[in-house]
Amino acid sequence: MNSNNIYMIIGREIYTYDKRTKCYEKFKYEDIDFIYFKNKKLNIILEGEEIYNLKLNLPRMNNISLKKNIEKEVNLLFKKDDILFDYEVIKSSDKNLITSIKCINTDKYEIIDRYFAGCKSLRIIPIQEVLTKYIKNKAKVKEGIVIALIKEHLYFIILKYGDIVFCILNKEVDEKDINNLCEESLNIITKSLEHLSLSIENNMYLINLNLDKKHTKDFNIKRFNIKAEELFYVN
Repeated sequence: MNSNNIYMIIGREIYTYDKRTKCYEKFKYEDIDFIYFKNKKLNIILEGEEIYNLKLNLPRMNNISLKKNIEKEVNLLFKKDDILFDYEVIKSSDKNLITSIKCINTDKYEIIDRYFAGCKSLRIIPIQEVLTKYIKNKAKVKEGIVIALIKEHLYFIILKYGDIVFCILNKEVDEKDINNLCEESLNIITKSLEHLSLSIENNMYLINLNLDKKHTKDFNIKRFNIKAEELFYVN
């Protein structure tokens, strides 16, 4: 990703990366050049949002109809019509298509629509995917659990075949509660994997935190320290 065209939405505010000061700065409404946006391909990183994974079995159809039908199904599921989603066809036959869908039910949709709707091309990227790409660039990551502390949010990302299977998000975490939250979340992960009949390798990737040994003793551990501004450079 070109860092000049990347914006991060944190809470209700927009930030961009300034290469001169080597940090990300708040983007003010009066600084936004809407003509510039109109001619650019932009990437928006969403921080502090949950990802929902779905699978849909649909009749075979063309790409335009498929996207419309998935959008309809997603909006019905969440009972609103501004859900952000991405999808891929994971299996097809002469009659059916099985699709894997990632959804984000965010209250930041209004900000995105207000400031970025007129740009040439817009890609919405949850920070969980950026973190996953970051460590995949550092190590050959295919399966395991990523646990990341970014600002006050604690992310649990479960990977299988190099893709995100599901995520857990704990918002506004107090550091003294991290080990208890990890214990609860790891129990949820274990039960969820059993429910999905999935197994993953015993790899754990820790970003910006250390855990009690009782949580890590059964895993192969790799640790990373990531500054928020580094995420603007992830390809």
